[in-house]
Amino acid sequence: NLGLAIIAVKRSDLSDSTRNQIQTAMLGNSNAVNRGDGVIVLGEQFGYAGGVGYGIISSTRNYRTVADRLLDTDIAGSEKGSGILFNTAGEVIGICDQSELQRDGNLVSAYAISDIKEEIELLANGQGVPYIGVHGVVVTEKLGLNDECCRSVRSRI
Repeated sequence: NLGLAIIAVKRSDLSDSTRNQIQTAMLGNSNAVNRGDGVIVLGEQFGYAGGVGYGIISSTRNYRTVADRLLDTDIAGSEKGSGILFNTAGEVIGICDQSELQRDGNLVSAYAISDIKEEIELLANGQGVPYIGVHGVVVTEKLGLNDECCRSVRSRI
């Protein structure tokens, strides 16, 4: 649902020189991110490899769905872009996928890492991410409770 996948490579399959160049990025706390904080995006924010951008968090209050908080930035990107959003301490605070987010304009937005850590852990352990897709709404007369097909439901409420 988030367009994420975990790809694993056995350490034994890597050459010593490659293994020595790899550094682990720690997952940060995206709940501690505030508007105006400096951020760096690495990846493909313009749809091609090797992109780097620096800017600030412009909003932490947008949501894709009920559970997926977005970190919006003032960093330029494209609708085919993706990447990783870092705070200035070098911690991962977001995962960018502009094609999935389909936001207005061409600014980078990222899923807040603290909101998707559980999904990342499930995927890393070879499990699927359960998803029901049910959203509650207030049912009013305007939504059709007067319709014949809904009268039995209303009488049970």
